[in-house]
Amino acid sequence: MGVENPEIVQILASFFATLLGVFWSACFIQGIIREGVPKLNQEVKIDDQDLFAAATGDEEYLMAHLVLKEDDKPEVKTPVKQVKPHKTKDGQEAASGLVSLGYKRAQANRLVDDILTYNPTLTPEQVVLEVLQK
Repeated sequence: MGVENPEIVQILASFFATLLGVFWSACFIQGIIREGVPKLNQEVKIDDQDLFAAATGDEEYLMAHLVLKEDDKPEVKTPVKQVKPHKTKDGQEAASGLVSLGYKRAQANRLVDDILTYNPTLTPEQVVLEVLQK
């Protein structure tokens, strides 16, 4: 149960070893020659304690450290769209009341916006009375 031709095994082993060496050398030389390789962006600074905790498997330290790092990130606030007062239910009723009194739609919407911006709790009837008092 032996190898009949040990020379063939030796030649194949030398061939694969040479192939692996040529591949490694080509990668190494290409890494030296190539310019413009972007550097890694490390936002999180790793210190010796982090490396020691990772090497020893101290999961408590690593979890506490990661939680603190996540808390440092600023929260992204999404802008809230403001609804114009004349587009609310009460604003539409007040604007339609003013249109029925002879105001143009754009002018009625503008007047309702002006009044409801400063007094958002007014009812549609109070808004119409406020416009008529001006």
